[in-house]
Amino acid sequence: MIGHVGLGVLVGLGLAFATRVCIYRTRWALAMHREAHATMAHLGAGALAFLALAPAVVEEIAFRGAALPLYGLLASSALFAVVHLGPRARHAPWAVLAFGAGLAFAHLAQRTGGLAAPIAAHATMNLLNLRHIARYSI
Repeated sequence: MIGHVGLGVLVGLGLAFATRVCIYRTRWALAMHREAHATMAHLGAGALAFLALAPAVVEEIAFRGAALPLYGLLASSALFAVVHLGPRARHAPWAVLAFGAGLAFAHLAQRTGGLAAPIAAHATMNLLNLRHIARYSI
């Protein structure tokens, strides 16, 4: 189990790095960062940790624990992407990234036979991304 969590953390680190690349190389991700920073800059470490962990656990139970066995890799990842679409058309690239993350999380669930690795990956990615959003006005 510890190995699965470690694998998940490594995948989460990679996904957080990919997010950083998007923020510093694309206008749409930079705009989303700035928009989110305006609402998160005041949050403390505890709130950020909660906002990182709660969705990771709930979404992994729903999408990898329930939807993946029922609908398969592609459909469960597509559902995950739709949930992350956002209210505006400019958020569509975020949904594409969510689809890719969903594929990675689903692969972890299938490879390890459980949810510890995808939860660890999702929580790691969320925490690093939320801390970056809250800390840096770019």
